[in-house]
Amino acid sequence: MARTLTPIRAAFKEEAIFLRSYGYTQQAIADALGLPRTTVETWLIPVNHISKPPDGMAYTVNMDRYSPDDNSAPSIRLLEGKYEDVAGQITPQSIDLILTDPPYLVSKNADMKRANQAPLTRNFGTWDHLTPAAYQVEHWAQLMATQLKPGGSLYLFVGRAQLGRWTAALTSTGLEERNFLVWHRTNPAPQIRQTAWAEAYDLILFFTQGTPTYFQWLGQNEMHSVIAGGITQGLERTWHPTQKPAWLLSKLIAVSSKPEDIVLDPFAGSGSTGFVAAGKHRQAILVEPSAKYIGLIKDGIQNGVGG
Repeated sequence: MARTLTPIRAAFKEEAIFLRSYGYTQQAIADALGLPRTTVETWLIPVNHISKPPDGMAYTVNMDRYSPDDNSAPSIRLLEGKYEDVAGQITPQSIDLILTDPPYLVSKNADMKRANQAPLTRNFGTWDHLTPAAYQVEHWAQLMATQLKPGGSLYLFVGRAQLGRWTAALTSTGLEERNFLVWHRTNPAPQIRQTAWAEAYDLILFFTQGTPTYFQWLGQNEMHSVIAGGITQGLERTWHPTQKPAWLLSKLIAVSSKPEDIVLDPFAGSGSTGFVAAGKHRQAILVEPSAKYIGLIKDGIQNGVGG
């Protein structure tokens, strides 16, 4: 009779199968996860024939795996308040991965008028209308650097206008810039006035605290610094206007963390990072000041789903 795996062993088995689907050898998987090769061999006997999923399917997340009533599920810890106010509740050098999407400050109070159609709103909410004094990039960067473990990683979505400031702020903390990534949104919002190119990209900064402790290379074709894929759609969408898709968050989490690692999102919004991290057996810490989105996150935790 087969022995039932503990929850964390089951999580590592799932991670081993994921790496195998990208052509990792058994020894490479054992080295990456810090496990005996004999253990990996046992887990992979039934799945040695596995082939890589089709494009767009490699990083899907089964949210049904996460349930707040399941003691085996990694936790989501929600800190209610502004990052700079609650950061003291996070232990220094305790975070393996920071994955976050701070405000871009691109909202406009006036909507765009359209012929024979409803106006197109360009106001994302009060969180994207911060005053210069409240947009504390340098302070936030220092907090992130303090909380990140040696060898930890940071992915930060950034607007074009704030790119230079964020890069300088993170560099000044001693963090090392590894890559400048571009997410090519393959189904962007249409260019209504057709007087300029359609905005079809997001920028992502990739920094580390020294040499990364964990980084999974998925193969040349999977590790391009331009990542192509669609925006959040269908049932995955919440009422957060800048929600990032689960497939993209899942890829970044899989590359730069392993099961049981702690993932922090200091600007959680609808909580997508936390739910995806939990679905991949990571621990999540979410920071969010807005009562509207705090309610959304709590509802997702209560119901075992999220986005």
